Amino acid sequence: HLTLFVTGACNARCRHCFHWEEVAAGVQGPSLADVRRLADSAARMGELLWVSFGGGEPFLRRDLPELARAFGRHGLRHLAIPTNGLVEGWQHETVERIVTENPDTYLSVSVSFDGPPAVHDAIRQVDGGHARSLESVRAYKRQAEGRRNLGVGSILTVSRENQDVLAAHLEELVDELRPDNVTINLARGKAM
Repeated sequence: HLTLFVTGACNARCRHCFHWEEVAAGVQGPSLADVRRLADSAARMGELLWVSFGGGEPFLRRDLPELARAFGRHGLRHLAIPTNGLVEGWQHETVERIVTENPDTYLSVSVSFDGPPAVHDAIRQVDGGHARSLESVRAYKRQAEGRRNLGVGSILTVSRENQDVLAAHLEELVDELRPDNVTINLARGKAM
């Protein structure tokens, strides 16, 4: 399992961000050439089963399909990309390229939610962000129809700002969106 920080660029300013210093500094992340070298090196050690791209917001990298292919060409079984779901348009084109160019890799795209709309938008500091993220999940679910190599999940991060409302909102999300998986993180480290 490899988790790779691909960018510090982000279009949200989540108050519980684990990487807020890198995001504030706009840390670039590794070059495509460096990622290819890393993928080649990992392949020499044996089969890499799972890669997660982290950030910032991974979908802000325009070369994300090429980063995925760097690992996919070596038989990667599972690629996880967490997202805030706020890179409309491009994010769905990117997913289309990744699943098409890496048919043997299962892509799991998981969209973050931090509570009901008002709580989510306050934590992420993006007006209307919750509604936009919901629509992204719906669009990903449509993309996944009939495909065996694309899953759509949800990520929730528990913090003191949402701990009293998150469990009920998780039930609402599961009932409405029917995610393939749910990841629950705990706010930790030196959050913003």
